[in-house]
Amino acid sequence: MCDRVINMLQTTKQSSSANLLHLINHNTNQNSNIRRKPSSQTTSNTISSPNTIKKFRAAWSETCDGEKLKQTMTATEIERQNVLYELFSEEQQMIENLGLAQRVYRNGMKTLNILTDLELKQIFGPLEDILPLHEDLLYRLKPKVNSSIDAVGQIYLEWFQRIRSSYVSYCSNLINAKELLDAKRCEENGRVDDYLKRCTDSGFSRKLDLWDFLDQPRSRLMKYPILFKRIHKR
Repeated sequence: MCDRVINMLQTTKQSSSANLLHLINHNTNQNSNIRRKPSSQTTSNTISSPNTIKKFRAAWSETCDGEKLKQTMTATEIERQNVLYELFSEEQQMIENLGLAQRVYRNGMKTLNILTDLELKQIFGPLEDILPLHEDLLYRLKPKVNSSIDAVGQIYLEWFQRIRSSYVSYCSNLINAKELLDAKRCEENGRVDDYLKRCTDSGFSRKLDLWDFLDQPRSRLMKYPILFKRIHKR
């Protein structure tokens, strides 16, 4: 199962101040209340806040009784479960970051007329298509966080089949997005640069720049093979 997922991934790899602060705080609060509504379910899952995510991302083995683990699982099995736990917690962080990029950065600059709709589209690309994909993945992974490797592998195998088109479109736009973003930050009026610096200085950004958020889908995709190889390691 892991071999199939790794092979698929390798194929995919080729192919004003008060108003500003108010808007940032408003959009950040909105982001902390994002809820996913799966089409086949009537319930919603609240996405955790950054602080909750940070606590959750400890290694799985650190949440268990170490001595009991050693008696019931081998070192390889413990490492595999740690990776599965890491996959799940990092998907939570991914959703949080993409939500911030969409609500605070894109919607904020649109509301304040800092960038035109065309410029926003060029910089953020089809971000609105990427976020639901990861929300759906997290929804499917959540019941399986303590399940077998095959169960989790099947979820990813099916998920990778669905994301290719959206990811190709998003990642192919990143070079042009970075060029335009850098150009807008250098403009004499300084509005874009000022807004982004204020966001970076706010606690919600964790000192990350907008580009760190925009590039995360690509870097996340590149990390999957590494994690899957750790699971597959004998």
